[in-house]
Amino acid sequence: MRIVWFLSFRIYKNSVMIWGGICGSNGGRVTPVVVWQKEGWGNINSQTYCEHVIRPVLYPFWYDESQEADMWLYVMEDGA
Repeated sequence: MRIVWFLSFRIYKNSVMIWGGICGSNGGRVTPVVVWQKEGWGNINSQTYCEHVIRPVLYPFWYDESQEADMWLYVMEDGA
């Protein structure tokens, strides 16, 4: 079983939010990283999170990794 972890890192004082992925057994390939662009994207809420993180970054990465593994992978978020 392969699991994809999607990690969040937040610096409150400077309003920086960074997401990064770790995928076990992917041969060291680069995984997605997103830095929230507050000036252009606004505040983080469910709509903007889906618009700027899930749809363009996490879903395609998860789908491609699942296809390559020939099985559906699990995505786990750390809840940060």
